[in-house]
Amino acid sequence: MKALLIPNTIYHVFNHAVGSDNLFRHSDDYIRFLTTLPYYTRYFCDLHAYCLMPNHMHLLIRVCSREELMRRAMQEHTERLKRIDRTRLLTDEEVSRFLSMSLGRAFSSHAQYINHRYERMGNLFISNFKRKPVLDEAYYRNVVKYIHRNPVNHGFTGAMSDWAYSSYLSLRFMPEDQRKISEVMTNFGGYASFVHSHEDAISGEDFRPDFKHEHRPKKESPEDDNE
Repeated sequence: MKALLIPNTIYHVFNHAVGSDNLFRHSDDYIRFLTTLPYYTRYFCDLHAYCLMPNHMHLLIRVCSREELMRRAMQEHTERLKRIDRTRLLTDEEVSRFLSMSLGRAFSSHAQYINHRYERMGNLFISNFKRKPVLDEAYYRNVVKYIHRNPVNHGFTGAMSDWAYSSYLSLRFMPEDQRKISEVMTNFGGYASFVHSHEDAISGEDFRPDFKHEHRPKKESPEDDNE
């Protein structure tokens, strides 16, 4: 049973291709996924950081608060969520279920695209994506650096800035006015600290996210996990 995706909580999400297959084979595949993901998840979460690798991906997301979720739903006329809100049934389990389904649909859409483009058949992703809540700023900073160093750690590039399919460059060269309101920069203690901490992250060997021991928030009823 997977941990709930609790409102107003940050999660490190990881997904991997089945077997020795690849999720991305061409630059267009990466670009399409980065376009598809926010389309499916825009009501439920914000993407803080990401890295797409040929056979796996790392995402750092913040699940919206209930208030923000409903505001977005009302703006885009999401009837299902409006009905739930009217009956006051928007529980943690409901939010988690909807977000899990939305992420699942983004992965499914990408799988269908890859199957069609490369004339393959069957599942592309492993059955369930992994998630780990990020409960303090120190862990947050480590996860962001780990995500951005993934291409270096796996030997694809010699520098984080050489990999086009992560959020490092967009955050590194974020316009100054956006830095002041960026939650990523806030968690690093400012833009200068973000840059220096990444430059000092040389080996990446001192931190590995642990998906084997997930924090499981206490809940009244079991989650109907839909991924």
